[in-house]
Amino acid sequence: MNSTPAVSVVLPFHRGGRFLEDAVESVLGQSFTDWELILVDNNAGLKPDTSRWPDKVKTIREQRPGAAWALNAGTAAASGRYVAFLDEDDLWMREKLAMQVEALDSRPDAGLCHTGLEGIDADGRVIGSRAARPLTYADVLADRGLWKMSCLMVRRELLVGVGGFDPTYTLAPDLDLGLRLLYFESGVFLDEVLLRYRYHGDNISHGYWLQGQEALRTLGVHRRQAFLERRWRVWAGAWRGVATVRHGYSRNAFARARRAVDAGRPVGEVGRHVAYSVAFSPTGPLGAMAARLVNKGRSKIWPEVDSWGGPAAPAEVAPAGGAPAASAPADRGAEAAQDQPAAGKQLPIS
Repeated sequence: MNSTPAVSVVLPFHRGGRFLEDAVESVLGQSFTDWELILVDNNAGLKPDTSRWPDKVKTIREQRPGAAWALNAGTAAASGRYVAFLDEDDLWMREKLAMQVEALDSRPDAGLCHTGLEGIDADGRVIGSRAARPLTYADVLADRGLWKMSCLMVRRELLVGVGGFDPTYTLAPDLDLGLRLLYFESGVFLDEVLLRYRYHGDNISHGYWLQGQEALRTLGVHRRQAFLERRWRVWAGAWRGVATVRHGYSRNAFARARRAVDAGRPVGEVGRHVAYSVAFSPTGPLGAMAARLVNKGRSKIWPEVDSWGGPAAPAEVAPAGGAPAASAPADRGAEAAQDQPAAGKQLPIS
């Protein structure tokens, strides 16, 4: 192995257990082997046995609670020219690193690479597939596409240059970072499913109220920036993103209330979900009931979860076999020009 690897993989964990073991094994099984894996112990309850793993898997500890602190600690320890992130619940396809390194090596103008994914349940059963498509800063701001941190590979100098993850975000630091990255750089998007994103009881239930509020805070920062720069299409798109977040989380909360009723949970728990649903959007419960009728017979998990935590768009199935289609944001002429920041402007962190 080279003294300086091409890719540093940062994998924070705070639960541990079998999902973490599977995530690490998916890195060890990559066809691309010039990597280092940095496990960041963020006060985990279960510690993995690292003795059976190769030396290029190392563990560091970050005692400050929160995903952003752990991700920043892993980034600070990284030495590769590219950094990729993996949640402890998720799995990578065997060719994930190889395809992303090839894409970024061939596109020196692009600062990041994102892929498609498929959703799986706790037992690994596939529940849906989402393909990546070219996205600009304005697209993500308006919630017009897929964005997951475990799909991302980014140039380390760009990651450091934008300030890394903002630790004031407890549950949603990835959206804030993604918008800051795309504010300054374009990306390559691989129309290939290279991530298996796991949905289970812990990661779809914990702290969704705070997660939604943090998403709204992020959009507010970027909306104000677009207003100051007179980028009116981006500003309008940010308002669309706010509406999507509010409606999506409202429907999500109402769906949780419905499941709590079905499970015979206490009245207080049901009432809390209903209150959250109305607080996000007074019309959300009506939308959730309508969606339930439309989506009857579909997955009870995948349609209710998207990049914002809200309802997913119709699934785009990645092509089976063949070479992935790598593409950068399309040139949309004068419209695309509004997606780029004005010269000399700096984006506030919060």
